[in-house]
Amino acid sequence: MRARLLRGIGANLYGQVVTILIQLVSVPVLIGAWGSAHYGIWLLLSAVPTALAFADGGLILASGTAMTMAMGRGDRAIAADLFGQAAQAVIMALVTIGCVVGGLLAIVPAAALAVACPLAPEETRCILALMTAIVLLGVLGSLPGAAFRAGGHYAFGVAAAQTIRFGEAVAVLAVARAGGGLAAAASTWLAARLVGSVLLAGLLAHRLPWVRGARLRRTSFDLGSLLRPALASLAVPAAFAASLQGVTLAIGFALPPSAVAAFATARTLARALVQLAGLVTHALMPEMALVAGRGDGRAMAAVSRLNRWMSVAALVPGWILLLVAAPWVIAVWTGGRLPIDPYVLPLVATTALVHGLWLSQANMILAVNRPADYAWMFLLTSVATAMLAWPAAMRGGTAGAAAVCLLGECLMALWLVNLGRSRPLRPDAIESALS
Repeated sequence: MRARLLRGIGANLYGQVVTILIQLVSVPVLIGAWGSAHYGIWLLLSAVPTALAFADGGLILASGTAMTMAMGRGDRAIAADLFGQAAQAVIMALVTIGCVVGGLLAIVPAAALAVACPLAPEETRCILALMTAIVLLGVLGSLPGAAFRAGGHYAFGVAAAQTIRFGEAVAVLAVARAGGGLAAAASTWLAARLVGSVLLAGLLAHRLPWVRGARLRRTSFDLGSLLRPALASLAVPAAFAASLQGVTLAIGFALPPSAVAAFATARTLARALVQLAGLVTHALMPEMALVAGRGDGRAMAAVSRLNRWMSVAALVPGWILLLVAAPWVIAVWTGGRLPIDPYVLPLVATTALVHGLWLSQANMILAVNRPADYAWMFLLTSVATAMLAWPAAMRGGTAGAAAVCLLGECLMALWLVNLGRSRPLRPDAIESALS
C-alpha cells in the first residue's frame, strides 16, 4: 500500500501544481486580455452549466467505488460488468441531457438573454452551449478515472487527466492572449477537451485490457443495486456546485462583475488549502475502498487515522501562512488591479480550513459507498448558503457572502463530528452495494 500511496500523493501533487499554475497564470492573462468586467462575465457564464456536472446521476462515483471494492476482493468480472453498464448508461444520459439543454437554449428569447448578460444575445447563447458541451464531456471523462482507480492505476489516471487539463488551459489562454474573445476561448476549450477525451480513452484501453471487453457487451451485474449510493453521490457534486458556483452567481446578482472577480480570486487562493489536504485524502480513498472490500477492520482504522492526522498537518500550517501572505500574493497575482475587501481574505481562508477538515473525513465515508451519511446534509447546507449569500452580499458586500460561507462550513463540521461518533467506519457498518 505504501508504494501506491506515495505514487498517488505524487500524482496529486502534480495535479495541484497544474491547478495552481493554471490559476496563477489565467487570472492576470484573462483580466489583461478582457478586462475585469468581461472576466467576471466569463466566470458567470462558465458557472451556469456547472449544474450539469452531476448529469451522470452519481453513477460514476458509486460504480467506481463498487469497482474498487470488487477488485479488493479479486473479483475482476464484477468490476468489468460494472464498467460496461456504467459506460452505456452515462453516455445515454449525457447525450439526452445535451439535446434537452441545446433545445432550451435555442428557444430562450433574445430579450431575456440581453437582460441576464451584457453581451450580445447570440454570443451569450453560443458561449452557454459551448460551456454545456465542455461540462458534459468532463463528466464522461471521470469514468476512465474511476476505472484507473479500481485497477490499481490511480496515480497514472490522475497524472494523465491533469496533463490533459493543462493542455486545455494553455490552448484557452493562448487564444485569449492572441485577441480572441469569450466565444473563441470557449470554442477552443471544447476542441481541446474533445482531443483530450479521445487520448484518455486510448490510455485506459491500453492500461486496462479488461475494459475493452466490458464496453458494449450485456453484463450480469444489476446496476440498479447502486441506485441508493448513486443518488446520494449525486448530492455531493450538486452541493459543491451550489456552494461554489451558486455563491458566485448570488454575488453576481447582488454586486457588479468586478466584485465577482474579486471574490472568486480570493476564494481560489484560499481553496489551495483544500487542494493541499486532497494530496493525501484522494490518494487514500482507493486504499480505503480496497481494505473495506476485503473486510479488514484494522486496516480501515489505520487508513482513517492516517488520513485524519495528515490532513491536520497540511491544513493548519497552510491556513496560518495564508493569513499572513494572502494580501501580498493577491496584489502581485492581479497586479493590483483587483481590490478586495480586507475582511474577505481571513474569512475565506478560515472557510477553506474548516471545509478541508471535515471533507477529509467525508472522503473516507465516500470511499466505502456510504455517501448518504453526509451528502444530503451537505446539499442542504450548500443550497442554504447560496440562497443566503445574495441578501448577505446586498447588505455586507463580498465580506457578507464570505461570512455566510463560513457559517455553512461550521455546520458541516459539527455534523461530521457527530457522525464519526454515531457511525464509525467498520466492516460491519459498510453499506456496500456488492454485499
